[in-house]
Amino acid sequence: MASALALTITLSTTLTGLTAQPAYAGQIAGAKMDANTHTVVIEKLEMSLKKAGEDETIDLSPVRSRLADLYSDRARLREMEQNEKNCTKCTGAKDDRKRALSLFADVLKEAPQKERGPIMIHMAHLFNMNGDTKRSEALQEQIIREGGKFHSSDVLAKAYAGRGERRYNRGQYLNSRQDFEVAIKMASPTKRGPLAHRIAWCNLNLEEQDTAVNQLVAILKNPAMLKRESTEGASIDIAFQEEVAMDLATFVARGPVSSRDIALVEDLAPKRQKLEILRHLAQETERLGKPKAALEAWALAATYEPEGAKKLEVHVRVARLRYNIGDKQGSLGAIQEAMKIWNKENCTDKVDCENLRKDVKNLIADWNKAETKKPTGLLLGAYKSYLSAFSDDLEMTYFAAETAKSVKAFTDAVALYHKASLLASGSKNPKAADILESSITNEVEMAEQAPKPQGYELRQAAYDHYLRLSPKGKINHSVRYQRARLPYEQGANDEASVRLQSFATSSNCTEAKSADRQLCIQA
Repeated sequence: MASALALTITLSTTLTGLTAQPAYAGQIAGAKMDANTHTVVIEKLEMSLKKAGEDETIDLSPVRSRLADLYSDRARLREMEQNEKNCTKCTGAKDDRKRALSLFADVLKEAPQKERGPIMIHMAHLFNMNGDTKRSEALQEQIIREGGKFHSSDVLAKAYAGRGERRYNRGQYLNSRQDFEVAIKMASPTKRGPLAHRIAWCNLNLEEQDTAVNQLVAILKNPAMLKRESTEGASIDIAFQEEVAMDLATFVARGPVSSRDIALVEDLAPKRQKLEILRHLAQETERLGKPKAALEAWALAATYEPEGAKKLEVHVRVARLRYNIGDKQGSLGAIQEAMKIWNKENCTDKVDCENLRKDVKNLIADWNKAETKKPTGLLLGAYKSYLSAFSDDLEMTYFAAETAKSVKAFTDAVALYHKASLLASGSKNPKAADILESSITNEVEMAEQAPKPQGYELRQAAYDHYLRLSPKGKINHSVRYQRARLPYEQGANDEASVRLQSFATSSNCTEAKSADRQLCIQA
């Protein structure tokens, strides 16, 4: 036998079934068993298996079992590599599982009854990974039928859990819950947490939200439910704890959400995931149409959020939520905070930043639409805040000017129309020409309505600006006359006389149409 195998086999029983440990295992013990290392061992064992195949006196089950384990583990490593490379046509992992299944099938035929269960469980897993769900299900059902007379509690727990998972994926939540409840009674303490987690999900889908929430809370408050076995003993599985805490936020959002519920999620969330979990709670409550709860959750998340783009997002979301519940003052405050951060920190992620800008713009557009007949100063404030960060937005500048005109904020209107006309004069926007003409005309109108004495300065600047951008514009004749007459209103009669004389003798008057000739006569 020694000459046939060229190695010494040591038998041991593991969770997945019978394995054989080669004598040279010490050479690779402690080393990282990557796919290449597995391949070296596999090739040697395959060679030994082939050489010993004709000797009927040799028990090859240990070698086959060891080989099956190695193929199974190499399949796991290859699957990870294929996923990292996004290789959809790679078959290495699947081929390894097929070979492992073939070897396990031979081992199963000769295995003692007490060792069959772990092998069957492992085979069911491999069949499932290869997409052969029928064979996977058949093995699990066989174990359940054979029951405790032939299988250990641990094996039965895995079979019931496997069937429960299958039923859950098919939407059979009641039957799934029953399987998980049987499994949790048989499972070892360190395997009960995930089963309780699945039971909670079943209850949520059965519309038993309170029960589901309480079950997740119980898991998070019980360290024993969060522990996992490892080579160093049982310890808290941080990844599982974070997953359950995240799900708690999801579950809580499904029902009536109180301040106490939000505080509970915060308290039970692991420290390093607290912010992410609170953001998730805020997003879920917002998505499910619970703006007050979402506002509270966002406010709490903001206390953990460092300065920067993420905090900016919080303020943008809060602005929308406050607007939706009719708190326009609060919405304006949130927009202002967001734009302060934008101006201070800038925003570096092009995609996220553009989406946030659009969110603010759409909010203000909705606000404008809602106040079409009677705009408010708050709306104007929202426009001005937005433009403090995006001063080159032509259409928003023009709409802001229109709003300022409606609320009779003459100084703001003049400045905004002036800015809009400058942007329009160099824009390729198809609306630019219309915006330009409207802006310079309205700038003049708003300046003429502005209170004195500031109105004089505004009018002079508006008249000059109009004639500079549109010397032959629709109201250029009137603008020239009013510009000439302006010093007279200020008591500068000599200056007014000179200007009016110049206006009366200009080509504007000699070529004036009848509608404008009266101004020339007055001059």
